[in-house]
Formats: sequence, structure tokens, C-alpha cells
Amino acid sequence: IATLSAGLFGSSSGTAYLESATGILNGGKSGRTAVITALCFVPFLFLGPWAAVIPAFVTSPALFMTGLLMLSHLKPLADEKFEHAIDGWVCFALIPILFSITQGLIAGIIVRLVLVLLGKTNRLNS
Repeated sequence: IATLSAGLFGSSSGTAYLESATGILNGGKSGRTAVITALCFVPFLFLGPWAAVIPAFVTSPALFMTGLLMLSHLKPLADEKFEHAIDGWVCFALIPILFSITQGLIAGIIVRLVLVLLGKTNRLNS
């Protein structure tokens, strides 16, 4: 149901899945948690078009700072062997190039699977 609803409202199904996983991780295991979360998003169905009024250059500094904060998570990749870190670097490089988090992550997963199948690494999970 979440995938169908996400598609109808122009969101990716991965977003719906991640929001559900976050709710469960924080202790919300009943359906009530999902309903309350959905009700919190209802106003944004109507307020969403107003976001187009805000020019891109206004949001750029916030996105830039978010990117800088995310760079701190690349340090562990630099410390690993290249075979174990290549999929992370592929994700890091392709997300901004493809303008899609989903496609960047899929590319990283495919690279990991190819490396495992070729025997270059024996770790399927990191």
C-alpha cells in the first residue's frame, strides 16, 4: 500500500519504506504510529506547491552544509581496503551526478554484487 500511495503522490517508494523503518526503530510497532505519521504529512499535500515559490539559490547554502556534514562519514571508507570501499565511493560519486539518491545507491549495490561474484571481496555486507 505504501508503494502505491507513494507513487500516486510523486514520492519514491524507498522514502515510504525508510519512514516506516524509522518509526519501527524508534518503538512504534503498531499501525497507530503509521496513521499519526501520515496525518502529519497531510497538510504538505496542499502546502507543497508553495515550495516552488522559494528560489533554488535560497536553499543552496543549507544543502551545501548538509553535504559537508555528510562527508564526515567517508572517513571510514578511506581507511578500508579499496575492494571493500569501492561501492561506497561509487554511491558518493554517482548520487550528485545522477541527481538521484536511489540510482546512486542501486549503482553501489550492483558494484558490490559484481565484486562478490568476481571473487574480489568475500564480504556481501559491510
